[in-house]
Amino acid sequence: MALPQRRRPPCLGHGIFDRFIHLGRSDMSSSPPHPDFVSLNINRYDDGSVKASEPREVPGFDGLFWTLRVYPNGRDEKQLKKFCDVFLHISGGPIRVKATVILDETKKTLDAIFQAEDELGFPDFCLTSHLRLLPGENQFNCIVAFESVSDPALWVPRPYEFVDEAKDNTWDTEFIVGDSRIKVHRGFLSMTSSVFDAEFNNTNGKENTNTVSITDFPFEAVKNSVDYIYGHDLGAKTPAEIVDVLRFVRKYSIDTAIAKLEAWLLLNITPETFPVIAKYAWEYENAEMQAECSRFYAQNVEQLKDLTELESSIITGIESFKL
Repeated sequence: MALPQRRRPPCLGHGIFDRFIHLGRSDMSSSPPHPDFVSLNINRYDDGSVKASEPREVPGFDGLFWTLRVYPNGRDEKQLKKFCDVFLHISGGPIRVKATVILDETKKTLDAIFQAEDELGFPDFCLTSHLRLLPGENQFNCIVAFESVSDPALWVPRPYEFVDEAKDNTWDTEFIVGDSRIKVHRGFLSMTSSVFDAEFNNTNGKENTNTVSITDFPFEAVKNSVDYIYGHDLGAKTPAEIVDVLRFVRKYSIDTAIAKLEAWLLLNITPETFPVIAKYAWEYENAEMQAECSRFYAQNVEQLKDLTELESSIITGIESFKL
């Protein structure tokens, strides 16, 4: 019987965590989730009882680490090596974990409270006989989100919520983009960006003014970028729109925004979004994104019909990338 073709795990924007993860969400009823993702390739006949991912820091929770653990022949010796078990291990707690693990057409979800050193997950995830024989052909993808279990949750306001727009002296600078203006705070932006700090505080030798003319980005890209920096919910955005925001925050060296937006792109690679994400990965020489794009390309090349917007050098780089 032919084995099913491997598929990329569903992206966060359209998949299992769609109900609570998207850019900039604020939820007063609980702490915002902190997403992460890991892939683990194993061999059906790997030596040893368990294969585990490298420990990863739990985003948003200092000092906590998590790993994905796969037992190709089962965690319990009584299983007689019939089932493959999959578990998540958390070094501390309590912490709420929502996770989805995917292998081929098998997908299982977990929503549980982990205590310190807990290992919870999916016994009998799949039959061991369903695993492929060759090394690296069994890719377990785990999409996970972590939440605090403190109750009641303390809602943390976003930067924009401290702004009283009714006061005349609230804003002290404007971005001029074509015929439009966007009001901002030089003090706040200076804290987020050394480039803005130099521009606003005259450390780069330029004349200090109350306006900044931006000519290399369209208005929507600047507006989305400013809203994101201030903590506004951007709602549903395409990867192309997020790449525009990334170009802006890269120009102004806003590292926190860069890291979060690039992580979002990594989890949203589909046949439709592949060209724009691959183009970004090679333009900015992001090795992690290049590896993920190359891996996706190798597994889904038949579904990638239109790559005309990619330069031949990028396609060559994708095809020759050493995973």
